Amino acid sequence: MTRIAVLADIHANADALEAVLHHADAEGASELVVLGDVIGYYYQPLRVLELLDPWEKRVIRGNHEDLLGKWLEGDADVRESLRKRYGRGFALCEETLPSAATAWLMRLPHPEFSVMADRRVGFCHGHPNDIDAYVYPNLVDRLIRDEETTRADVLWLGHTHYPMLERVASTRVWNPGSVGQPRDRDPRAAYAMLNLDTGSLTAHRVEYNIVTTQRQMATANLPDVLIGRLAHGV
Repeated sequence: MTRIAVLADIHANADALEAVLHHADAEGASELVVLGDVIGYYYQPLRVLELLDPWEKRVIRGNHEDLLGKWLEGDADVRESLRKRYGRGFALCEETLPSAATAWLMRLPHPEFSVMADRRVGFCHGHPNDIDAYVYPNLVDRLIRDEETTRADVLWLGHTHYPMLERVASTRVWNPGSVGQPRDRDPRAAYAMLNLDTGSLTAHRVEYNIVTTQRQMATANLPDVLIGRLAHGV
């Protein structure tokens, strides 16, 4: 039985990722799909990459990987603008990640289409045609049009940090929610398990020690707003 754990929006929250990977391993996952935003916001980008490293995986580029490129290439004004909006996450990437790791993150594909178990599957971060477009359940019919959905029987999206199971025409549109920063008012880390043999999907929520994570974030001088939202899932 082939089971794939589908993750999105880790955002350098290694504590949440470690709990999810432990759960996925116990559930029999043999590989991962990561739908972008591996880094950004939080404080352990290197640890996140170390946790992902042993797994067989497919990783898609997110908007925060693109923003990391802007940070690395930007002048002082660009960096200050990014810091005000997103905190120290990109600076921590620059300080802690080897250059090969940052180059890998910025070269990740988006979107990517392939065939899995005789199904056409699309992997994206935001919209297939726009990495930074948010596709919420109430907008899925307007944002996902036939020219995108006809390429896939299943279209996987991240970016919203909000789990979603929808259908547009004959295409199933799935979002596993966020590992590192849920925004659906459930602070537990979210991911999904796909059974390739049956085509079934199971959504999972995984608890981790948010209070300890918040204390470590405060020590790393992350913004209070990023620290506080973890406890509320917003």
